[in-house]
Amino acid sequence: MATEDGRYAQLATGDVALAFAAASAITELGLPMKTMSNDTPAAPVQFAFEAEDVALAIEQFVAAGGIVVNQPETRPWGQVVAHLRDINGFIIEIGSIQSDDWS
Repeated sequence: MATEDGRYAQLATGDVALAFAAASAITELGLPMKTMSNDTPAAPVQFAFEAEDVALAIEQFVAAGGIVVNQPETRPWGQVVAHLRDINGFIIEIGSIQSDDWS
């Protein structure tokens, strides 16, 4: 789900909802927030997503204002993984879809 103005989005991830909000949406609620950017150190958290087409996901991410930190690379377990920073400075991992068998 995403609002029409693009300031809030929410993903259903089973029992947990993962929400994303624009800085202006947070501050309008009167909540304290430390702003980050691609010029400041990232927070000690990353969000990881799987995509059927990693290259397309990266292209869409960059078109929305994100930057590539690490180009896609095939990991020893066979997954293609890239790291990006979103417009708020958070690290985002995009990886190819893997089965539940990590052996």
